[in-house]
Amino acid sequence: MHIPLVAMTADKGAAVTGSASGEVSDTFAFTIWLHKEAVIRALSVELDQCDYANALTQQQREVRLSEIGRDRLRAEREEAALVWHAQAQGDAIEHRSDERHAGVEHVVVITR
Repeated sequence: MHIPLVAMTADKGAAVTGSASGEVSDTFAFTIWLHKEAVIRALSVELDQCDYANALTQQQREVRLSEIGRDRLRAEREEAALVWHAQAQGDAIEHRSDERHAGVEHVVVITR
């Protein structure tokens, strides 16, 4: 059986001198694996007790997700534009490594 490892780091202000990091076994994942059937039963009971009267219809959900996607893309493009502007001003800045490509699609052809 493989138990995944999780990274541990000390937050700033924690009672640690210097910095600390390491990996430990993911005890939460192990506990869920160990008690899988009990967890499924407990979650099923919770789901059965949910009030779905205010839940979105599938169509409403699709509209909301589309709006979220559009807003996210706009924010990513604005962020990318700010990075390009800062680069044009000579600032040492790069796009975030986790930035989605859709937000930073920008091609400039320079001919000399």
